Amino acid sequence: MYCSYCGSKNEEGSKFCSSCGKELLPTQKEEKPKETGEPLHNSIVRKSIKKDAMSKNKGPLYAGYILSFVLVFIVLMILAFTLGTKTQTGATSYSYNLDLTTASLPVSIISGVILLLVTTFLSTGMAKSSLDISRDEQTTVGNIFSYPIKNIKTFLKILGINIIAYIILTAISRIPFLGAIAYLILIVYFTPPLAMLTYIVIEDENITVKDAITKALNLTKGHRVEYYGLVFSYIGWFILSIFTIGLLLIWIAPYLNVAISNFYLYITKEKEYTGAQQGISNGLIIGLTIGGYIVFILVITIMIFLGALAIGGTQIITEGWDSITNDDYYDYDYDYDYDYDYDYDYDNHHDYTKGETVNVSGLEIYIPDDYNKIDASGYDEAYTSSAQDIIIGLITYDIGYSVTANDYANIYRESLASSYSCGNVSTNPINGYNWEILDCFDRQINVRSYVTIDSGKLYVLAVTYEKNQNANINNLYSQIENELAFANTVA
Repeated sequence: MYCSYCGSKNEEGSKFCSSCGKELLPTQKEEKPKETGEPLHNSIVRKSIKKDAMSKNKGPLYAGYILSFVLVFIVLMILAFTLGTKTQTGATSYSYNLDLTTASLPVSIISGVILLLVTTFLSTGMAKSSLDISRDEQTTVGNIFSYPIKNIKTFLKILGINIIAYIILTAISRIPFLGAIAYLILIVYFTPPLAMLTYIVIEDENITVKDAITKALNLTKGHRVEYYGLVFSYIGWFILSIFTIGLLLIWIAPYLNVAISNFYLYITKEKEYTGAQQGISNGLIIGLTIGGYIVFILVITIMIFLGALAIGGTQIITEGWDSITNDDYYDYDYDYDYDYDYDYDYDNHHDYTKGETVNVSGLEIYIPDDYNKIDASGYDEAYTSSAQDIIIGLITYDIGYSVTANDYANIYRESLASSYSCGNVSTNPINGYNWEILDCFDRQINVRSYVTIDSGKLYVLAVTYEKNQNANINNLYSQIENELAFANTVA
């Protein structure tokens, strides 16, 4: 018999609807939707599935997702510390980054498999609890975490399928250009079957991997558009979650989970979902989602392009230098008329005989006349040449512990080792102070750093330049060292 409120099918003789809980009247037993000869509009099934999912008690899933988010965060932190990239952001502070898209293939695969182990464990428990909720069966938060352990055979089978899929997709994605296209095609085609595989294995733990994959492909045949229509219909909720710093996901994820469980019961013909009004078709939802994504990418691209035009002469000459300054970009805003009647070419030469000494954080620093002050995050003050191929900048830190300038310079040298080749630290007396001097370089950039500590403050004067300036940079070093002094000393 069918419920007149939500349209769900109930066992003959039931007094209350198993989906919405409304009383079933005797006259309802033959109220199955009338056959009109026309196929049911696909939006009715989607909306009925969501309506049923909304009405279910998802309390255990809410608590389960909160605990799951915490667990995944802890695992990510451990992976970042053990397999990620370590970058110095201060005198004694470091940042750790784990980016599976740029990491080496072994690190990417190891990290991915570990994450899969954790997420598959959680998703298996979530899927079983969601399926119980869809069938109006009792479940608890504890069941989410205990089910994969008690049914280890089911969990390992699902994990194995996910690992195989992950390795194949990761390997394909690393193929230049064509790999990205193949990856996208495979993701679109296999996502619905992979989503159903978990439920299939949960229902029959003795099923072979081959039979599970075959069954998943057969079940989703002709239902892929319905699956994507259902999932994409939640896009609005996910966008809203951005404005709640992701907190809304605690409500969205269980709602979507139960809806996908309902979808599984629908394609296996265990349940019928026909109790909602007609709405937007699945095809239109998919089209709007893809169209919105394309528009979003175009808008971002245009904004970046216009921003680049507005900045004009922006040039990043310190790639990799963010390990020192914690800044990836230097914003320049110049509008100069260059006098090309000089006897030398500004692109490759600089006149260091003319300049002035400026006081930056109590340190006197020589700056050539053709250099211009810039805003560069991480520096107390920074100046760049008119050709934007040399930067002179001062970085200071208050030292809260006992350390010599030489010790810091050597620690500093080690922190640059992943990005630069560096020489040994040398100690040089300059105008009454001992400065530690360190030269580092990569394929395009050279960096000389002058390091000292005065009154509990660390001073790092960095001269960063393109290699085309190698021929005349010594003249700049000489001028800087002639004038380099603290304000309370005499050069």
